[in-house]
Amino acid sequence: MRRLAILIFGLAAMFQANAQNKPSGQIVFTPAVYDFGTVKETDGPVACTVKYRNISDRPYFIDFVTTSCGCTTPSYDKAPLMPGREATLRIVYDPADRPGYFKKEIYLVSNGRKSTDIVSITGTVTGRPRTVADDYPVVFTPSGLRGSSNSVYFGNIPVGYRHTKTIELYNPTAKTIRTEAVSDGVCSVTAPSSIAPGAKGQILITYDLKSRKTYGPFKARIELKTDGTAVATIRADGVATPDFTSLTPEERRVTPRADLSEAFRYFGEVSRGKVLTHRFTITNGGARTLNIESITCSSSQISCQSSADDIEPGESATLTVKLVPAGAGRLSEEVTVVTNDPTGPVIRLRAVANVK
Repeated sequence: MRRLAILIFGLAAMFQANAQNKPSGQIVFTPAVYDFGTVKETDGPVACTVKYRNISDRPYFIDFVTTSCGCTTPSYDKAPLMPGREATLRIVYDPADRPGYFKKEIYLVSNGRKSTDIVSITGTVTGRPRTVADDYPVVFTPSGLRGSSNSVYFGNIPVGYRHTKTIELYNPTAKTIRTEAVSDGVCSVTAPSSIAPGAKGQILITYDLKSRKTYGPFKARIELKTDGTAVATIRADGVATPDFTSLTPEERRVTPRADLSEAFRYFGEVSRGKVLTHRFTITNGGARTLNIESITCSSSQISCQSSADDIEPGESATLTVKLVPAGAGRLSEEVTVVTNDPTGPVIRLRAVANVK
């Protein structure tokens, strides 16, 4: 499901990039932003209707409609909208597990995917009362111990520091549960030796990057045991980046900037054994030299080569990505590029293919 979600949003991003988010100039929305106000999570999905009128002198053809989130579902009339006529777009928003403020976009891609008209919905979700299952959704069987998660993501973290994340534990049973967490050595981990009935505890996962000089993704696997039995493998991932915390406001105004031509490539259906190649362009839109600090590939089925490691302001480099499918089925791979752009040091290139 995770790969399917990545593919869906990757395709949506690709289509939106192709459309360049340029409005068609043919339609106007009423309203352009629909505010649901305050809605209750317990009431379930809410819906609204937005009108749009063709103010041009030619028919308006919608190629497809996509959204910025899977929680938002649009429906529309697929027939061409003639000049001067009006149509409606029905939008359903599902507030389940989404308390707080929201703003979502709906993209109407038209004119042979050359234009994109955007309408938005906003609102605030009043969350339902939380339960034990909400706060501790993971059950580590057979002990019955519950946890807040079975994975942690550190995100982009600078070298030179120690970074710690926690997993909350809760014992809902009537007996004391012995716990133990064993790291594979990439990170350090501590866990309570036991948790009494009705009590809580924490697993602390720490990456020590104080002496690290290299950048790129890191991952660890931690074995969790309860009462001497291995019950789960906890994943801990992140990306080590340069340290930008000491930059002054003036220095931040004259930094390099990594501008990418695109970040997703869908090769479609291909034959097994065929080498797939695509070239991404990275341009330095900033005022200082852009350094490519590291390039890391998700598996041996994908490789990436940069035409330059240092890119001067206004100059570009080519990132050549090659896929070598090892078997049939869905192939989804990723390249992680780390640069010295403080506004976005981590770039991810994704390549997907259906291998026959």
